[in-house]
Amino acid sequence: MGLGLFRGIKRQKVLLESYTLELDGSSITRYQINTSIISFPYTSVSHIHKSSSGSLTVRSNEGNDYISIPAQIDQHTMLEEELAAISTITPKAELFQRFRIAITLFSLCLMVIVFITTEKWTLTVSGFLLIALLIWSLADSMKSKHLDSNTKKSLWFVGVVLLAVFTRIVIAWINPEVLN
Repeated sequence: MGLGLFRGIKRQKVLLESYTLELDGSSITRYQINTSIISFPYTSVSHIHKSSSGSLTVRSNEGNDYISIPAQIDQHTMLEEELAAISTITPKAELFQRFRIAITLFSLCLMVIVFITTEKWTLTVSGFLLIALLIWSLADSMKSKHLDSNTKKSLWFVGVVLLAVFTRIVIAWINPEVLN
């Protein structure tokens, strides 16, 4: 576990150190090692949000493109002034970003319910809610341009969890005595 944590931190450090943001007067482009290049013209910027930590999110109205700008970026004040000239910066965060801790806790509670409960209806409802959340999370992660390829490759374990939850639901309906 310690080795995995060390490798994850090392990978995140490389990602953060390779972060490059380019504003060329007509478009904004983000370059980062092992991730897709994100670029869109100033005219397609729909809004810019600033979080309480100082990080910025520039969202395009073309699809799901957005660029996250960490608060630790060099010349942050100058960058914020340039972005303010493109669009108004608001402190509002996205809905899922505001409730990400609640969604995570809800998912963990569902997982505990699925693997502890002995009532098949509770198991079924909790299981299908958990499956829906896991599939949504997996799909969102796989299409994200902000995750490096190694992180995306390591998401295979979500399939194992999906299979375990689905198997537990099926077994509960085929042979309910196993739950007791």
